[in-house]
Amino acid sequence: MVQAICRTSPRVARLLVALLAILLLACAGRMARGQSAKSGASATLRRAYELSRAAASEAEFARVLALCDEAATQGIQSPSADRYEAKLRLWALEARATLRKDESRFAEAIADLDEALRIDPQRVTALRLRGVCLAKLGRHDEAFVDLDRAIELGRGDARSYIQRAEANYAIGRYRESLHDYEQALRLQPEDAAALVGRGHAKYRLGQIPAAVKDYTAAIKLRPRDATLYTQRGNAYADTGRYTEAAADFRRAMKLDPNYGRAYQSAAWLMATCPDARYRDNDLAMHLAKRAIDLDGKSNHRYLETLAAALANAGYFEEAREVQDRALQRAPEKALANAQRKRDLFAAGRPYRQAASRR
Repeated sequence: MVQAICRTSPRVARLLVALLAILLLACAGRMARGQSAKSGASATLRRAYELSRAAASEAEFARVLALCDEAATQGIQSPSADRYEAKLRLWALEARATLRKDESRFAEAIADLDEALRIDPQRVTALRLRGVCLAKLGRHDEAFVDLDRAIELGRGDARSYIQRAEANYAIGRYRESLHDYEQALRLQPEDAAALVGRGHAKYRLGQIPAAVKDYTAAIKLRPRDATLYTQRGNAYADTGRYTEAAADFRRAMKLDPNYGRAYQSAAWLMATCPDARYRDNDLAMHLAKRAIDLDGKSNHRYLETLAAALANAGYFEEAREVQDRALQRAPEKALANAQRKRDLFAAGRPYRQAASRR
C-alpha cells in the first residue's frame, strides 16, 4: 500500500498518508477502549466480590447486584468473567431472598428467586427457597412443583426433603411429612432439625413413644436447646410420664429463662394433670402469668393455660373471663374445644387433661 502511495503525485500521497494515519488512530482508539472496558468490568466485578464477602443487609445485597449490572454494561468479554458475574448475581439474589423470607416478605423473595431461576433454571437452592415461600403464601401446588424439582435435581440433598416435609406437615399431610423426614435422615442421620420434625410428625400420627425417642436423639445433639426439652416434656405428659415431663420443663426453664412456651407447658401440667400429685395451684398461676408476660396476650393457648390455672385454684369467674379472651383469639379449628372449657368454668368446674395415651 505504501508503494502504491509513493507512485501517486506528492500532493495525493500526502493526503493518502494522512488518511491512513487517521484510520490507524481510529483503530487504536477502538482497541484501547475495548481494553479499558474489559479492565473496567473486571475491576467492577472485583469490587462486587469484595463487598459480597461481608454483605449482610438488603442494601449491601442490592449494591452487589448493582455492581454486576455495571460490569455487564461495561462489557464482560471473557467466558470465565461472564460465569463469575452470574455466580455473584445468583448469590446476591438468593441472599436477599433469604433475608426477605425471614422477614415474611414472601412475594418480594419470590421475585428475587424468579430472577435467579431465569439465570439458572436448575438452581436447586433457588427452587427450594421459592418452594418454601410459595407454601407460606398458601400456594401449595406451586410449592410442591418447586420442592419436587429440587429433590429431583439435588439427589443426596437432605435439605430439600426437610423443606418438603415441613410443607407437608403444615397442611396436615403427616404421613407424607414423615416419609420425607425419613429420607432426609437416611442422607443425614444426625440432623437435629430432621429428628425434631420426624418427632412432630410421629406425634401427630399418635406414635408418641416413637416421637419421644426422636426428641431424645435430638437432645443428644443439642443438649442446651430449651425448645427440645419442652417438646419432649409435652410428649411425656401425653403418655402419663408426668415425673419426666416436669423434669424436662424445669430443665427448659433453667436453660432459657425467657422461653415462654416452657412456662406455659409447666403451668398447663400443674393446672390440668389428672394426677393430683402433680397439680400446684399457686405455681400454676405464677408460671402461666410469666408465660404471658414473656410472649404477650395474643396467644390463645397461653390465655387458656391461665384460665385453667385460675379454675384449678377455684377462681371460676376470673377463669371464665380469661377464657372469653382466649376464645376471641383462638383459630377456627380450636373454637369448639375452647368453648367447652369456657362452659366448664362457667359451671364452676376445673379442666382436666384426658387420660394419657401410652
